[in-house]
Amino acid sequence: MFLISACVFLPMCGAGAAFAHAHLVSATPAAGGAVQKAPSEVVLRFSEALENAFSSVVVRDSAGK
Repeated sequence: MFLISACVFLPMCGAGAAFAHAHLVSATPAAGGAVQKAPSEVVLRFSEALENAFSSVVVRDSAGK
């Protein structure tokens, strides 16, 4: 009986979602988007501070350069 109760009750006690990494919240210009002329600035906002050693950004022109 205890085993059945534990199997029913324990999954309901699970921890909530935990995010171990920063996620892109917003970008200007939009992430994955295209613009007619090169912007003077690219703004990226993340859900938390980034770790410089593990972070990078690539911005390419229409030729992929």
